[in-house]
Amino acid sequence: MGDTSLLSADVRARCFAIIGARKASPYGLSVTELFAAQACKYNLIVVSGGAYGCDSCAHKAALKARCATICVLGGGFEHVYPARHVQLFQDIIDNKGLLISENQPNTIPKPYMFRKRNRLIAALSKALLIAEAGMPSGTLSTADDALNMGKCVMVVPGAITSAFSKGTNYLLYQGAYPIIDTQSFTDALQSAYPFIDCADALVSKESVENAPPQHPVITAICARSATDDELLAYAQSHVSATFSYTMLMEILVSAELNGEIERLPDGRWSAKIR
Repeated sequence: MGDTSLLSADVRARCFAIIGARKASPYGLSVTELFAAQACKYNLIVVSGGAYGCDSCAHKAALKARCATICVLGGGFEHVYPARHVQLFQDIIDNKGLLISENQPNTIPKPYMFRKRNRLIAALSKALLIAEAGMPSGTLSTADDALNMGKCVMVVPGAITSAFSKGTNYLLYQGAYPIIDTQSFTDALQSAYPFIDCADALVSKESVENAPPQHPVITAICARSATDDELLAYAQSHVSATFSYTMLMEILVSAELNGEIERLPDGRWSAKIR
C-alpha cells in the first residue's frame, strides 16, 4: 500500500534499514532519531518494521524530515500490528511511503511472522543500523539475515552495564561496524552508498582538537544517565569535597543550553545525542 515505485531496482539502491528494541531506552530512541534524520539528509529511504520503540521512531524521524519510508508488516493489511500505529501507517502512505507485507490482507499476525519478515527488511536494504537491542532480541535475527546476505551491519554501542545494550554490544564483539558518532556514521554510509555526497557532513579535525575540555560531571553523564543527587555525590568525590548543589546546577543548565545534555522524563540527566 502506497508508492510501489519505491520497490524499483534503482530506488531500492537507496534503501537503508534502521531497527532496534521495542522497549527502547531514551538513549536508543535518541540515536534512532538522530541517524534516521541523517540518512534522510542524504536522500536515503528509511526501512523498518513499524513496531513500538526504535522502529516507529525511525519512521517518524523520516516523516519529520519529509523523507520516504518503507514499513514491512508482520501480518496482513487488514490486521496491522500494533493497532495503535494505524495513524503512523496512514501517515507513511500519505507521505509517499510504502507499507508492504508478504501475507494475504486478511492474515492475522502471529509472533513467528515478525521473525520471518525480518529477512525482508534486510533484503530491501543495502545496509542496516541497529540502534539498540538487549538479549535476547528479535532484532538480532535481522542482523543475522543481513550478514548472510552480505549486507553491511552497523551497530550503535551502549553502556556495558545496560541491559538495553547487551545485544548491540555483543554484535560489536562479533565484528559489526561500530557507529560511535555522526562522523563514523557518515563514513559507513559513504562506504555502503558510494553515490551519496557526504562532503558537507565532514567534521573539521581542527574544530574537534580545539574543543574546550568537558567538565567531569558532564563526562559522567555521557557515560551513564544520573540524578541530581548522584551527580552531586560524584562531583564531591571526584572534583571537590566542597562542591555545592548550586555549582552543580550552573554546570547542568549551561550544558543543557549548549545542547550537550537533557533532562529525561524520570528526572535523570542524560547525554544529548548530536
